This record gives sequence, C-alpha cells and structure tokens, in this order.
Amino acid sequence: MRPILNYPKLISTGHNQREGEGVQGKIYKLTDRLSDVMTNISLESTDALNTRLNIRKKAITVYNGIDSDVFRFSSNGRSSLRKELDIDDGEKLLVAIGRLNPQKDYPNLIEALKIIEKKNPTSNIKVAIIGDGDISYKRELRQMVGDKLSRTQVNFLGIRRDIPDCLSAADIFVLSSAWEGFGLVVAEAMSCERVVVATDAGGVREVVGDAGFICPPQNAEALATALTQAMSLSVPEAEALGKKARDRVVQNFSLDAAVDRWLELYTRI
Repeated sequence: MRPILNYPKLISTGHNQREGEGVQGKIYKLTDRLSDVMTNISLESTDALNTRLNIRKKAITVYNGIDSDVFRFSSNGRSSLRKELDIDDGEKLLVAIGRLNPQKDYPNLIEALKIIEKKNPTSNIKVAIIGDGDISYKRELRQMVGDKLSRTQVNFLGIRRDIPDCLSAADIFVLSSAWEGFGLVVAEAMSCERVVVATDAGGVREVVGDAGFICPPQNAEALATALTQAMSLSVPEAEALGKKARDRVVQNFSLDAAVDRWLELYTRI
C-alpha cells in the first residue's frame, strides 16, 4: 500500500502493553516491514512490544498528551457533583473513571474498600464510578458491592460528559487497573490537582512519578494501604501534592509537550 499511496515516511503506532499478541502481532510484524518508525505510548508498553515481537526496528516511546486547560480544578464543578451525590465537605469522595471491564479491575477496588472497612470500623467513604460496560458485568459489580461492603457508598454514574467537574469533585482519584497502556485518565486527574492512587500498570508509574501513590496491580491489600495513606493526608498536604501533580502533567504530558515530541520525531525521520 505504501508504494501505491507514495508516502515518503510511515509511522506505525501502538497504544497498549498487551499489543503484539496473536493476529495483532502478525499485523505489527507486517507494519514493521513497511514503516520507518514504530511508536508506543509508554516506556513499559514500548519495552513489551519490542520484547514480544523482536521487531527489526526497535519501537520508541512518544507519550500521549492531554489538554491541561480543559482539565483543571473547578470549585464550581466540585460543588455541583458533590451536591448531586449529597456529599458533605468533610466526607471523602473517591472517583474512578473507566469502562466497566476486566482491564479496569473494579473487583480489586471493591476488595480494597472491604479491607478498609474491616480495619477501620468508623470509615465512611463515598465512591463514584464513572463509565459503562456490559450489562451482565455491571450487574456482577453491583452484586459484589452489595455482598462485600456495608458502610461504603458506591455510586455507578454511567457515562458523564462533565469529566473535569467529576475529577474536581474527588478528594482522591483511584485507578485499580490490571493493565494499561498510558493511563490517560490518570494524567487528567493530576491536571485537575487531584491526589492520585493508581496501580503500577503499563505506563501509569511514568505518568505519576513522585506526585501520587503507586501500588502493585491485582493486590487489594496494597491498594487499601495506598488509599488509607492518601486519605490520611491533611488538607495542606493534599493541596501541595495536587499542585505538584498538575505541574508534572503540564511539563511532561500536556498537548504542547506531545506536539513537541511528535514534531521532533517528524523532523528526525
């Protein structure tokens, strides 16, 4: 196809650490022969792709970017969602955003909340899960919440169009994923100056750096510990960590930073 279309240069791009398996792997090997450069969106995903495919030209990392002007803290947005959910200023709200599927591993989050309830009988956590998915899987998650949690209030909010406001409403953003490519929503939460607790999945550690809490994936005990540490922060400590998180995103994962990386690549090839 390349000779027919007469492209001077061709870039092939991956978006996940699990890419390169099965039929998809054969397609990547084909595009490797046709392309000048193969990229992926995190160092972790790039290393996985290089190892799995043993491709001729080693893939390189070009991070995603988010609009840090859109994803910024809003006091009005914070008040709006908390009022909708009837959450007082003194109550802790955890927000999780992502499709309801095995990748996001919400059972891991529910198990972690169960552990927190058991260790702290006075805990009164509010949780908002934003995203949609298969009806049967959603039913399983709701059943799990009912079976395992007695005091923690979990709200399944479905698809929302006001994500910056939803993030602003959170005291803590939590990502419980079993695997990820980059973790775009983590960068969005950090851009909104939220305290982030996330599993070490794919490129998430690269995004969070030292501006949040990282724990092993598929480990409810570790996730519970990280959430407890995050919830124990004082207001000044949480605000300072949130500002540090935003500064990190603006510097490394903003749209401007992403454009600069792509322009550098285009110039180089």
